[in-house]
Amino acid sequence: MTTDAALAAEERRALAWAFGFLSARGRALVVVLLLSLVATAVISAQPYIMKLMIDDGVLAGDLTMLAWLTGLLLLTGLVNLVVGGVNRYCHVKLSGQVLFALREAVYAHLQRLSPAFYARTRTGDILQRLDGDVAQIQRFLVDALLAGINGALGLIA
Repeated sequence: MTTDAALAAEERRALAWAFGFLSARGRALVVVLLLSLVATAVISAQPYIMKLMIDDGVLAGDLTMLAWLTGLLLLTGLVNLVVGGVNRYCHVKLSGQVLFALREAVYAHLQRLSPAFYARTRTGDILQRLDGDVAQIQRFLVDALLAGINGALGLIA
């Protein structure tokens, strides 16, 4: 195996290891994605309702239709608020679960290391890895992935 091929294989193994923490929480991930899809659909309906308010309500002089569409617009805003709040709660919960699992895995690995490792490695470096680096992996796995998916959904809508 060449050096580039070995590096690529190592990168694939590292990504598979990292995404294993996310795939173990597949149900929670699906819930967050479905809530994002619903939120995007609700937000996308609002401009169409505004169009109907102008065309079928204001320009047509139909005050009854305008009142109904205004109520519908307010309802979509309320639905968006509720779905967005539940989505945010589920997202934060998923994010915390992944972070906790990552820290448990790193801590378990640290317990298996030899005393010689601890003799040559500063405690602050270990703590930085356990706190900062693991949090960066979690942000990449959960936050960046979901932000990219939400951005794509918004662009499609």
